[in-house]
Amino acid sequence: MLDILKDIESLEQVLKLLAPGSMNNPKNKKAVVTILTNMLNHKVTEFKLFEDTMAPTDFGMSKMKFDKADDDKFDPVEFKKAI
Repeated sequence: MLDILKDIESLEQVLKLLAPGSMNNPKNKKAVVTILTNMLNHKVTEFKLFEDTMAPTDFGMSKMKFDKADDDKFDPVEFKKAI
């Protein structure tokens, strides 16, 4: 939740710096780029951490063994036209 509040604060600051008349100042342009770059870098780092720790990689399929004998375990399927 604190990250969301920090993002809101940063975006409000960016909007103030982008307001008409204030973009003529080169410091404001640099501040906008810096704020957005930092925000993006934080989000990318956060996502990579999630991927490394939480995201499944193979859904357990690496432990599965598929044999031709498994085909006999299922009933044959017959497809019919709906109309």
